[in-house]
Amino acid sequence: MLRTRESQVLDFCLGQTKRFDARAWLAMPVAEREFWALVAFFMSGGQRFGHRDDLLAVAQSLRPNCAGDFAELVRRFDFDCSRFDAMLQDRITHERAVAEVHRPKNR
Repeated sequence: MLRTRESQVLDFCLGQTKRFDARAWLAMPVAEREFWALVAFFMSGGQRFGHRDDLLAVAQSLRPNCAGDFAELVRRFDFDCSRFDAMLQDRITHERAVAEVHRPKNR
């Protein structure tokens, strides 16, 4: 996956970890549905992302049998699962740290 594309996908997914919206996933262009099904299915496997059942439903809606075709989709889209997982986790951690710094202190 190209780095610019990866950054866009990470931004979208970070937003979804904050406020999940299945409609945003389902509104993806038809030409990109298989890719987004792959991302949704991948994220559904990570407990730290939450929304497991919702993400599975999104993946199934975007690409029926996404689970069975996962390995094929990973190859087709050159999706580096480990890299994506680590980068998304880094962004989540960073966002939480920034939020903590800016949280008002109780006195």
